[in-house]
Amino acid sequence: MLFYQLDLLKDMDELVLFSFDDYAIQFKHGVYLDLLQAVKYEENPVLTGGEEGSSDAFGIVFNGTVLYLDGKFRMWYVALPVSRTEAILKSLYEIGYAESEDGIHWTKPRLRLVEHNGSFDNNLCLLEPRGSPFTRIIDCVGVMHDPDDPDPARKYKMIYLARVPREGVRESREVVASYEGKVSNWSGANSRPIFHAACSEDGFRWRAVSDKALVDIEFFEGFGVYKFGEFYYAVGQSGWPSIALPEDKFCGRTMIAFRSKDFIEWSNVPAFAFIRPGYRPAPHSSGEEAHLGAGIWNRGNVLIGLYGQWHGHPKASGIWDRRDLIKMDVGLIVSNDGIHYREPCTDFAVIPGGGESEWDHGALMFGQAFANVGNQTYIWYGGPWWANWPHLQEEHPAVGLATLRRDGFGYLRLQNEFYNRGSFITCPIRLAGTDGARLYVNAEGLSDSSFIQVDLMGMDLRPISGYSGSDSVRITRSGLREQVVWRGREVISGLKESTFMIKAHFHGTEKETPKVYALYLVPTRDRT
Repeated sequence: MLFYQLDLLKDMDELVLFSFDDYAIQFKHGVYLDLLQAVKYEENPVLTGGEEGSSDAFGIVFNGTVLYLDGKFRMWYVALPVSRTEAILKSLYEIGYAESEDGIHWTKPRLRLVEHNGSFDNNLCLLEPRGSPFTRIIDCVGVMHDPDDPDPARKYKMIYLARVPREGVRESREVVASYEGKVSNWSGANSRPIFHAACSEDGFRWRAVSDKALVDIEFFEGFGVYKFGEFYYAVGQSGWPSIALPEDKFCGRTMIAFRSKDFIEWSNVPAFAFIRPGYRPAPHSSGEEAHLGAGIWNRGNVLIGLYGQWHGHPKASGIWDRRDLIKMDVGLIVSNDGIHYREPCTDFAVIPGGGESEWDHGALMFGQAFANVGNQTYIWYGGPWWANWPHLQEEHPAVGLATLRRDGFGYLRLQNEFYNRGSFITCPIRLAGTDGARLYVNAEGLSDSSFIQVDLMGMDLRPISGYSGSDSVRITRSGLREQVVWRGREVISGLKESTFMIKAHFHGTEKETPKVYALYLVPTRDRT
């Protein structure tokens, strides 16, 4: 039997049960899920390219990362000194770095590590060994902080997209672009794009983990990187023939995952991690596909991902042709095992592309870039993705900010027209490694007539004495973190060896309904 276990891992100081996680909240009656779109910051973009001659003069390719560390926001991105096409052909991509006190106003510190245009006075990170094909970046920078690694030189870990030599990688095969016989080659004559990995002590000076290809799959693009349980994972996109639907049916961009125990040796054989719900085989780039895997927010017991909702077009079935016809929003996915992902609501766009006159029109980029800041969740994203692809007018990609209520991707509510009562039951939970825990709810729409009551149930579905029925105190005040209490009890205790479930009762009126975004279970003491 699968269950959530509050075992107080160092990267999990609380158990988070999101309203949109149907593994965490498994049984529901009379309550329904609404997802919410993020609100774009009115003064977007928050970070743009630099002046002429600088390392990011043309713009910022933001399939990158933002982390909040040591009291400040830290951003890694791909610096674009010239048009994207020219940068790829001449290997001019580098890793740019920026930092901010508030996540809105950014500076580019002078790191003085890499020479650009005859000067070291820039914000470029050093990736060594210089000149190696495995440090020849062409896109995507995913960074994770790993302070528990005993080796200080591995405190930061990164995967990035490199153009590596064909030797050591499977012989390339032409990828079917349509059933009418069109074909396109995904890589150059002597090299191909695939992910590589590097480590760093400070996040500025990086060294590749190997001088050979980490996997030999034909094609992989991505930058999602995280540790979940005992393993590291890298997620990104691939397609047929590297990955196929059952019976070897064609699939376009879909998300795959690789796994590693030490960040050096990787599984080589990928897992099929996510495909757009209801996907039907279609000519490459012309259908609904999942672009570049996902940027991942590791919340300890659950992974939240943002992916590129590729909206194809029949006239864009070639690899490079007519990219101006491609639209791309940012969608939401979730995982509970680190490998398999699903959409809480099919095709819902957390961040939709902007209008034709807006800076983020057309096709958006997304990052591994989330943070809870006060009462809000910040999400940084990029656009436009297809800046200066062939046949398009040159445009300068940049970074924008979008916000939600803290952990407010969506909520469960009553459908007032038919129900003014409802409930949900969570997955089984075990308090391992702690004597007790406090329970909090992130909710709004609460009042004396629109409220929530919470019971604890055993695996036999019987209420647990002292934590149910008349002992359950009504929650009538909205808040981001309202504590759940029972008469005479503020802490769930005495259940250390037991497995239990949480049952929430919704009470509303025709005009009012409770809205529950998340539950948080927090240990009361240090690990035992």
